Amino acid sequence: AERGAAERDPLKATFEREMTKRYVGLWQYFFEPDGELSPAFKKVLNDVFDRFDRDLDDALSEAEFDDLWRITNGRGTPGGFYDEVLFRLDSNELGLTRIGFQDLFSLQASVNAEEVQKDLQKLGVWGDLALLSGLRNTSISSDIPANDLLSHFSRTTPEDFMPPEGDYIDTYLNRDDEEMS
Repeated sequence: AERGAAERDPLKATFEREMTKRYVGLWQYFFEPDGELSPAFKKVLNDVFDRFDRDLDDALSEAEFDDLWRITNGRGTPGGFYDEVLFRLDSNELGLTRIGFQDLFSLQASVNAEEVQKDLQKLGVWGDLALLSGLRNTSISSDIPANDLLSHFSRTTPEDFMPPEGDYIDTYLNRDDEEMS
């Protein structure tokens, strides 16, 4: 039955195979098998959010977000990017909320887990996530069946995770590709 489904939708089968090979080892740090953020990832994200929310108003202002961006990207946020983030993710009049911040990292982890790992390393919290997760490495683990991790994503395609091509979010999520060229 599975082979028949793959033959009917070869793009989906290829997508799932590639996602399994590339990200299943990292997904276990970021997501529960049902697709929800792992408790360890939430804790690390909350700690990072608290570190950059210097005025303690439970929102990242443009300046606070820019400070985070400089650490993870080595430069300030591109013009208009912060406004795009506020438009697309949970925010209020003070800035990007904690939920919006978690959603930003969740979205990026679902399409580019390796980049989130690099960001967390630059922020000095990757070791905390690994320790809290109780996981020892990022290799594909036989303890977590790929089908369970992918079940949440089985009704999606890469395009479902991506904003329209060419906008600032797209640039952010694909910055690895641009840096390599």
